[in-house]
Amino acid sequence: GREPSDADYVDGTVLSYSRPASETTLSIRRKPNSPCRQQNRTNFVIRGGDVVAALPGASADGELLAVARRAAALSEFTIRVEPDLPPGTEPVPGCGRTTEFTVRGDGHPVPAVLHDAVGACPLRASIAATPAAFQSFDERSVSFDGAGLNILVDLSHLVRLSPARIVIIQDVRGSSNRGAVTYTITRSCGDASTSTPAARQATSPLVEGRYTVHGPHIPAFGATATYPVGATSGASSVVGCSVTVTISGLPGGCSVAGGPAQTLTWSATDPIENFDFEFDIGCGGEPPPTAPTPPPQTGDPDPTTGDDTAALVESGTDTVRIVARKLANGKIEFGLQQRRHDGSWGRRVFPTARLFPTTAAVGNWLNSSTINLGVAESADSFDEEVRVRITARKRTDGRVEFGLQEHDGTSWGERQAPTRRYFPADARLDRWLHSSVIALAS
Repeated sequence: GREPSDADYVDGTVLSYSRPASETTLSIRRKPNSPCRQQNRTNFVIRGGDVVAALPGASADGELLAVARRAAALSEFTIRVEPDLPPGTEPVPGCGRTTEFTVRGDGHPVPAVLHDAVGACPLRASIAATPAAFQSFDERSVSFDGAGLNILVDLSHLVRLSPARIVIIQDVRGSSNRGAVTYTITRSCGDASTSTPAARQATSPLVEGRYTVHGPHIPAFGATATYPVGATSGASSVVGCSVTVTISGLPGGCSVAGGPAQTLTWSATDPIENFDFEFDIGCGGEPPPTAPTPPPQTGDPDPTTGDDTAALVESGTDTVRIVARKLANGKIEFGLQQRRHDGSWGRRVFPTARLFPTTAAVGNWLNSSTINLGVAESADSFDEEVRVRITARKRTDGRVEFGLQEHDGTSWGERQAPTRRYFPADARLDRWLHSSVIALAS
């Protein structure tokens, strides 16, 4: 019954001394300092139920929540694990590599062998890429010691599927401020569908001019939002959600441009950020007002064209990030996102010249057209206009390096290089990737 000493070890095995003579049992122990050791495996999990944010107030709906959670469970997220060390500190041997792998949001742990180090191995895990419609938090990560056994790292709080707003804008001409119409909102996602009740909140007077009938800050129908994606029961793929707004009760002599119903649907090829509708109404013989439309483009907007048409985004903070995806023709489409004052990311904005060509020469910097940003210290302060452009060049290994330049009113400034700025040569088609954050100097 004594504890075996090193002298008792023979080829890593030692006979048990505590069993009866009629029983011979072989027990195995690892000798101290032996090169034979167990691999360190760490398990990672993302739970779809924790990823989906609740719909606000009266727009909450159990069926819509369920299909959104199923979509999260079917989606794959790219995880990056890297050394968690102060700048300038060298990692211990065997603990210095960066690893990327995918985890589904179904709550099932995914094991990974992360290092070959003996002893403490400080690591951190973050979200490197998400499917369209999902958001990650760049500044967040989970730190852990990779030397521990049977560690479960929950990354659910690093990913979010946020509700998309629903806005109705009404533009009326010729009504003499008389009459009223009724709007009905129907939200459809997977096998779930729900409509607003036909209540007094859905009625809007036909006041002449263009104004918002319903939105987050003017909740004529109460809180109204939906999810951009969902999945039907038993489905194996994510589907886009739809919103249909129908106008009824038009007075005689009034008409609506395009008909009484409009539908917007989220899709991977057209990942709309929000469901914004506009109804143009003409009465008394007046034609419905028409919104100005930009001229159609003839061919691909390419960074080499020199087109300097400015794209305009909504106001936000001084923090931005570059987004990019590979298209089926091999070109890379890129744009910009600006962080809002509530901490979320704004819609993707695309300059006219926004496609990186497959024929680009190695090392040659190409520039996008200009993007005008409205930057303010807070949601209640005045904007300052900042002009930026995205720059990109091909590397010898096939990757594309991105950067950002600001205009000081006279010339373009130094190129700003985010820490995470390389678009991989083997990127999946139509999968949006984003750089690390860039703080504007203006």
